[in-house]
Amino acid sequence: GIDFKLVDFGFRGVSSVESAAVGDLAHLVSFCSTDTVAGMVAAQSFYGAKMPGASIPASEHSTITSWGREHEIDAMKNMLDKYPTGMVACVSDSFNIYDACDKKWGQILKEQICSRDGILVVRPDSGEPKEIVPELLEKLAAAFKAGTCGPSPGTKKNEKGYLVLDPHVRLIQGDGVNTKTVLEILEEVKSRGYSADNVTFGSGGALLQRMDRDTQKIAFKCCQISVKGKKSDVYKDPIHDKGKKSKMGEMFLIRDPSMPKKSPEVRGAMDPNRFAGECYDLVTVCHYEGGTKRAVWASDAMGKAGRADPESIGRSRAPTADGLAKDKAADLLVPVFRNGVCLKEYTLKEVRALAAKSWPGDVGCNTLQ
Repeated sequence: GIDFKLVDFGFRGVSSVESAAVGDLAHLVSFCSTDTVAGMVAAQSFYGAKMPGASIPASEHSTITSWGREHEIDAMKNMLDKYPTGMVACVSDSFNIYDACDKKWGQILKEQICSRDGILVVRPDSGEPKEIVPELLEKLAAAFKAGTCGPSPGTKKNEKGYLVLDPHVRLIQGDGVNTKTVLEILEEVKSRGYSADNVTFGSGGALLQRMDRDTQKIAFKCCQISVKGKKSDVYKDPIHDKGKKSKMGEMFLIRDPSMPKKSPEVRGAMDPNRFAGECYDLVTVCHYEGGTKRAVWASDAMGKAGRADPESIGRSRAPTADGLAKDKAADLLVPVFRNGVCLKEYTLKEVRALAAKSWPGDVGCNTLQ
């Protein structure tokens, strides 16, 4: 299922075990497939999970190349022998990925593959991703075409008219995978008439390393202090970059019923932001200057234009008498930590369910808990 279509390969590339755990926890909110054990341990230790992720037996280059070039076929057969049932992945580009698919998997080891009670997952690890994936699908489709894999159906079209490989064979792309290249690969796979069901993705550096607080422009800043019972606004407003002016006062995150849940912006097919969930109507509301003003920050074009000064676009005005109480009641944020005390704990199951709410019909990652 979709829960297993993206595997976390990032453990070895991060700065620490803690970094791996935190990054994989974020991954496990949406997916159940991971090779980063630290994340699963953290989920069990801090989020009440039992077994939130899983992986499959898989080779890596040294376990193949240590057999020597002339014995690559023996190393590949050894993987099938050691794991006669279930899923098993084998890196296949150590020397010649085309020869591996055409001859070694597609001819010499074909009978053993077709007689297995399980799936061989072929893994390329070099080449241009959007080119190599459809090329290999075509080779595997030809090698395991209908009528050549015993009683198994071989390559056939699904109900939508796209080609699906024989159920004994699939492919995983784990090189150069990020939000941009996934879309490029899938677009090319689709254009060649193949189903996305044939492919799983693995991501390492791009998943756990190639993101920081600036990716989504996330910042945590002090916006209000209370001294001897008197509240004062705290903010910065540098002259060289008004975009860095920070919000001030008492803040709330609410849904604005006057705005659409889905972004009305037209985005290209290769823009991953077109998959953003139903969160466009989320707005930040600030009560500041002693509660005499109420400002709104939104995601629409006007909100972006007036980010530094909502008053300039008419989105800062005196609140109504019951405005503060209404905003407090509608606030989606929940205090979870204050003065060294944890106020509320969530299970991973609850976090997954909350994340899924942004996509109607999405039940979240519920295969493994």
